[in-house]
Amino acid sequence: MNHNWQKKQDEFLRFLQEHNADEAPYRVDLEKRKIYWVDQMGLSLVVADCRVILSFALSNNSVMMGWVNSSLPPGASVDPVEGMDDIYPECDPNDVWELAMRCGEDNEADAIYRTPSPQAWVMLALWNLRPGGAEQFTSGSPRSHILQVVESLMSHPTFEERQVLLDNYAESFLQMASHPYKGTEFEDPLKDAARQFRNLLALRDEEEQKKGLRAIQSAWVELDG
Repeated sequence: MNHNWQKKQDEFLRFLQEHNADEAPYRVDLEKRKIYWVDQMGLSLVVADCRVILSFALSNNSVMMGWVNSSLPPGASVDPVEGMDDIYPECDPNDVWELAMRCGEDNEADAIYRTPSPQAWVMLALWNLRPGGAEQFTSGSPRSHILQVVESLMSHPTFEERQVLLDNYAESFLQMASHPYKGTEFEDPLKDAARQFRNLLALRDEEEQKKGLRAIQSAWVELDG
């Protein structure tokens, strides 16, 4: 990590510590493009504006940049960086941080935050770190994001590219279930969607995959009215 980013990360950690949030759980609202560190009562200690830089799938060590991830709400990712690819295969953790810092620098981020789970990392660019208080986290429905992902996959140009995206989106859904939607009515449906996406990976027939995607689509339409 270069000196400039080390300084930014140190200042970020110091701010969390000053507000008793360095070991606090976090909640992310990508619709509002905010991340909240909360206390045991769920009240926010620290808030920052955020956007997704990339996701790193631990299952296949691939990186998907935020701007190509159609599961994200509009405006929830950083702006594309000239010269950077949409997907990077075979990355290690150092590569992930290098990509995140390169992208964060171009987007003038104040800091970078890694949100880990057993399945994936999601790297967030942060701006305007501030104390909590009036800004409190409330989770909405992920329905529109799931339906958008399914729609994009049914029209995706090649079978091989769909295979990579199915795996990456499954990781993304598990990340959502583990953090912003943990303990909500959507935790189990998100885990189910991740499992169903993984099952579709085993199907070698393109029409069978699309049939499975339509079934997931119908389930989410019915789930949320």
